[in-house]
Amino acid sequence: MLEIPVNVRVVVVTPAGRRRYLELLVPQVLALRPIVDEYVLWVNTENKEDIEYMKSLEQQYKGFIRLERFKEGQSFNNNLSIHYFFKNCCDPNTIYVRFDDDIVQIDKENFYKLVQFRYKNPEYFLVYGNILNNCMVTHVQQKMGIIPKINNMLAEYECAGSVGWGNSDFAEGLHRYILKNSLDKFRFSGKWILTQYERVSINCISWRGEEFKLFDGNVGRDEEAWLSVEKPKEIQRPNCIFGEFVCVHYAFHTQRERIDSTDILSQYHGRVFPESADGNSGPASK
Repeated sequence: MLEIPVNVRVVVVTPAGRRRYLELLVPQVLALRPIVDEYVLWVNTENKEDIEYMKSLEQQYKGFIRLERFKEGQSFNNNLSIHYFFKNCCDPNTIYVRFDDDIVQIDKENFYKLVQFRYKNPEYFLVYGNILNNCMVTHVQQKMGIIPKINNMLAEYECAGSVGWGNSDFAEGLHRYILKNSLDKFRFSGKWILTQYERVSINCISWRGEEFKLFDGNVGRDEEAWLSVEKPKEIQRPNCIFGEFVCVHYAFHTQRERIDSTDILSQYHGRVFPESADGNSGPASK
């Protein structure tokens, strides 16, 4: 299936802390075990219940799921502590794929294409997935005519646009549109190259271990700015968005209160666990 050497490992990582989302993401990553060699949860939380849940996953799926914790001198600081974990993602002959913990649906059918593209295209520093509910990607999708206007609005070509990132009406409408369609509707052929080193939210990214080994995984404290803008600009190697692998991001903090007040998360439960008519199968949400 994969046109990559057999000695190349595939490792999925997640900055983890929220059980209510992990209960959707983890089963989907487990389904990728024919391709994925290891799933590493970066324990980026102080919530004891969430940590216990992750520990139970490590016990249940020994040899596949592994937890990584802060080292001596490191401590939790919300998004500003995630950068520590990249130091352990520098193995040669390894493709790393990062999913944020609130990725609620992934295009399992085309995950292998993302890995294959990442391996075959070392000229890009990062390869992004085709992330739904990501302001920049939504703009690209609307520009291509894949996504229509949502509540008569268009997402901006910027990372934190007032519509595509900050408008909760837009976010709810976008999720409603996604839920009416299968993920294959949102694929596009090839790639979108970020030639101007545009900042893009890093909800789903992929990198090569040998590339990160060159700087020992020392990522800047503001990981998103460093990974999406600063480092690729420094080395003159842009990032790109790979159109053929789709994933769905639940919500930015600007959208979450509104989206949490709807049935959208339970609708994604119904997609991930289709055997349940009411969308509540699988592990119970918190």
